[in-house]
Amino acid sequence: MKKQCTLSTGTEVSESLESTLSEYWNGRAADYHAYHDSSLRARVEYSVWSAVMAAALDGIEAGSTVLDMGCGTGFISHIVADLGFRVVGVDSSPGTVSYTHLRAHETRSNVVC
Repeated sequence: MKKQCTLSTGTEVSESLESTLSEYWNGRAADYHAYHDSSLRARVEYSVWSAVMAAALDGIEAGSTVLDMGCGTGFISHIVADLGFRVVGVDSSPGTVSYTHLRAHETRSNVVC
């Protein structure tokens, strides 16, 4: 029996679709990480993303825990952590999440996957 998951839109997602998506992102993890890692290092792009996330989280107390669903390589997770939040990231692709762990270890950021 295949596992079914129902999204908030009422759409059912089968286990085979989840597996296909996970395989796709596992295969793209290194390139995706390299692209976003360079974006994090580019001061202008980082500052724009930081401002966007700060505005999105306006009114939420710093130090609060934020859930990043579909965290991928942790691009947004680490920006939110830099803003003073504790971030819990969730993703179905172990390949992408491994980069989130790597960056969290390297930067000692407050991101958990």
